[in-house]
Amino acid sequence: MAAPTDSAMDISSFFSGLLNEKLCPNHLNVLKSFTSMLRRQEYREEVEKDVFCSLWSLLSRLREELEASGEGEEEGDELNLQLMAECFRAQRNACVQSPRNQALLSDLSFIDESLKVISVLQRLYLQCGGVALDPLRCGLQFLGNIAVGNQLCKDSLWTLSLPHLMLMTLLELLAAQLGEGGGGDSGIPGGVAAHLASSFQTGCRAVLALASGSADGDEEALTVISLLDVLCEMTSDLEQFMFLQDHAGLLQATVALLQEVHALGKASKNVFSSSQNFSSSGGGDPSSPSVSFKAHLIRLIGNLCHRHPFNQNQVRELDGIPLILDNCSIDSNNPFISQWAIFAIRNILEQNQENQALVAAMDRRGNADYSALSELGLDVEKRDGALLLKTTKKH
Repeated sequence: MAAPTDSAMDISSFFSGLLNEKLCPNHLNVLKSFTSMLRRQEYREEVEKDVFCSLWSLLSRLREELEASGEGEEEGDELNLQLMAECFRAQRNACVQSPRNQALLSDLSFIDESLKVISVLQRLYLQCGGVALDPLRCGLQFLGNIAVGNQLCKDSLWTLSLPHLMLMTLLELLAAQLGEGGGGDSGIPGGVAAHLASSFQTGCRAVLALASGSADGDEEALTVISLLDVLCEMTSDLEQFMFLQDHAGLLQATVALLQEVHALGKASKNVFSSSQNFSSSGGGDPSSPSVSFKAHLIRLIGNLCHRHPFNQNQVRELDGIPLILDNCSIDSNNPFISQWAIFAIRNILEQNQENQALVAAMDRRGNADYSALSELGLDVEKRDGALLLKTTKKH
């Protein structure tokens, strides 16, 4: 079979034949040519709907054949996985700076079908390891690209992902990949990171259901917890993800959620309440999904404020500074929360005189915890009738 030219007719003919033929390596080469052509904006804006319909049918066929083969037990599965990865690359390229194609692929149920494929790939990844990693990554890139700048696609992706239990295992994969990155490029596309941030903002209040004590297995709440863990890792000095500091609404949503969780923990005894019981028979359940949740909220706030004056000011305006200082005490339900609070306060106060003055004024009113400030390497000095923060040298 000859490689297709740039004409829509040749591409349509290629897909029509492909759907009725036994798959072979030459099909992969032709599909790669299509993927390459989709890098050109003038081309991808002219691709006919029928071509995308055929691409959807191919992806669906590949999924059905992989499921029928026992997911990775046949020799033909290697080609199947390569074709899957190339389908995702084509879909990814089609969505780049193209609201038209984002909407078209969404209307054609590409999000739903892609999630089904990723669900199969996740199971294969858990069974066989790296053999499914390439199509998984490409699938992630497609989901990131179709959601970028398109709220309807974001909403659709969030809604459709839950029935497939996609995000839970996927987030575990991302967390593992981030943990192995060694501070370099993780290989995770920025579009995926932006989508995860938006997903956290959209669904983060689902975690509040855990306070009732009857929702420990709530999928939405568990997804929020996993999203938070991944966002914390992404914003921990990984340069490729520091654009999340400017992700609209992420900081505000995180501070607001910390306020709600903290208030719930004080209002009654629940999973968000502080505890100083470190005995093996007392205190919180170490297996509870809510363990360290408050600490991770504070960690994310600290990450988002690192050398970012606008976010530092936002925390002050949202009354987040007293809130974080109120979480400087040791809490057995949130191991290391005091350390993360100290880290966050340091980032919020760094080279920000207004924030430093606010903390100094809090002490003057008698409601600041100086033990926390001293651990920060900070002290308050009275000068010309005013209280000023100063750095103390540690030897």
